[in-house]
Amino acid sequence: MRHILAVAVATVLVCVPVTAQEQDVLFLLDFEQDTEGVLSVDSEATVSTMDDPEVVYNGNRSLQVQYMQEAVAPGGGGRGFPGALIVPLPDPLEELGGVSFAVASALSTPIVVALTEGAEGPRYNCMLWCAAGSWHEYSLALHEFNADLDGPLDPNGELDPEEVNVVTILDAGGFLRLLGESTSLFHAVAR
Repeated sequence: MRHILAVAVATVLVCVPVTAQEQDVLFLLDFEQDTEGVLSVDSEATVSTMDDPEVVYNGNRSLQVQYMQEAVAPGGGGRGFPGALIVPLPDPLEELGGVSFAVASALSTPIVVALTEGAEGPRYNCMLWCAAGSWHEYSLALHEFNADLDGPLDPNGELDPEEVNVVTILDAGGFLRLLGESTSLFHAVAR
């Protein structure tokens, strides 16, 4: 089944001042011109912008990713992780305080947002639920991210905002499919 994940005003990186009510935008992607360098690691996915006023969240365009949602093999298999969007950051953002974005999905699915320090550095994840059929706004503060224990270890054990150079938004539904196909306990309960 072809799955569509749409992202609007994707990855607004904000600094959350301790004493202020307002948030300062450090980096904004609005997709009004193009995909703005957002990539998919899934070699079979299509990343594009859409301008259908019935579907666009805010403004004139939104990002759209089309891919097959299927079980993810350990390591992602040969084609990469289905539904994974990579948002490279232009420069270190020393005052990074969180990540905000809106997303819609054709299927209800868990989403993992990951912040990565350096080229192959440690990752910090936050899991969300995205119900199908409508847009959902998310605003995540840095304290909501947890160290990814399956990734490289962080030498100082802390998320360092100034070292974050990539934000990943991942449809984690493929991991659930993998569990369903490979775990007999899950089969017994699901039947």
